[in-house]
Amino acid sequence: MTNFSWLFFFNTLGYAFSLITFPILIHKFGLEEIGAVFMVQALIFGMASIANYSFVYFIPTVSKKVTENQTYFIKLWNVVLYTRTSLSLLLAVLSIGIVHFFYPHYFMLWLLSLPLLIPKIINPALFCNALETNHFVFKIGFCSKLLFLILISFATKSIYVNSFLALSEIVAILWYLKRINSGFFKFQLLSFSDLIRFLKQTRSLFLVNIVSLLKPHSTLPIIGYVFGNTYVALFAIAEKVINSIRGISGMLFVSYFPMYNKNDIKVKVISLKVLMSTLILSALFIVCFWYLSPHIVYFLNDFKPSELATSALQIMSLSIPLFFLIIPLFSYVLNKKKWNVILYFAIVQLVFFIGFLLIWIDENIIGVAQSLVVSEYAIVLCYAFYWYRRVQTEALNSKR
Repeated sequence: MTNFSWLFFFNTLGYAFSLITFPILIHKFGLEEIGAVFMVQALIFGMASIANYSFVYFIPTVSKKVTENQTYFIKLWNVVLYTRTSLSLLLAVLSIGIVHFFYPHYFMLWLLSLPLLIPKIINPALFCNALETNHFVFKIGFCSKLLFLILISFATKSIYVNSFLALSEIVAILWYLKRINSGFFKFQLLSFSDLIRFLKQTRSLFLVNIVSLLKPHSTLPIIGYVFGNTYVALFAIAEKVINSIRGISGMLFVSYFPMYNKNDIKVKVISLKVLMSTLILSALFIVCFWYLSPHIVYFLNDFKPSELATSALQIMSLSIPLFFLIIPLFSYVLNKKKWNVILYFAIVQLVFFIGFLLIWIDENIIGVAQSLVVSEYAIVLCYAFYWYRRVQTEALNSKR
């Protein structure tokens, strides 16, 4: 419970800082420039997710070994560093060439935003979750967001925003890294064969990661390409609010899955009581967001109304129940290491998103919001159906 409390505090703090920084950025630089900043930021975060390879799925499954075996912890951390650094450098070099030749007007913004890859390389959050020391995640988040808030107060050009974000995160992470675990500063020379062996062993998870990140990290670039940077900023307002709720469900997963994987807690995958409680609370969230959306958008949009952003927020709020319903279902599949199942369902979600986006593309960011919600329902139904079939099969086998 302490683990979740720290993460909840961290998420709440992060959202509070977002509430403060969002209108400041829009007021200083305008929707057009900030839309470009967010679009580039989304692309670089996508690159960082690719460089993260399979670790976001793999590390939770070995959390018990990470906690009990310091030698394994150090080796895995070095594998993470080598992999993230190598892939980040490769992607950075390729992206510089592509942006320079095809999008020269974004080149300086892109170049000054690439340092965002550095904190993603050294980010210890996955290990903090495994070690159940998420109070350090809170401290890093608090310091980095406070420093970022101070730095943007002095920013004179929007192209420096992502650089300031990177700098604030790097400083905060380096300050706390050794306090979390001294093993973070014990570097090992890994043989190329060992590294390749690990990458091959977890390539299914890498494919899951690739397919899973396409939807969230391509949304803003698609909006920017089709509708323009102003609409990127408007959609980002709605997305920021919804992601704060999604963050709570993410915290539930990263807090309890390591304990579930270590067999420290025994929980049912899902029950009628949990299901009804989730649906009731989610319905209340939806009603609240539906009526508060105009006021939230008004504040975040530098005290200016926006019907498009408000409608997008209201539509996206319909997916709130799914953020919580999918936790036990996904944990069940992940704990059984059914990587191919996770991959297939991620592909289904992506296909639904692209298919409905093509149908609703004329409806501007409202169509994007609708496509996202449909894809969320599609993947939850896939997991629910798979879980139901597995439970039925296990029940039949137990009777034999």
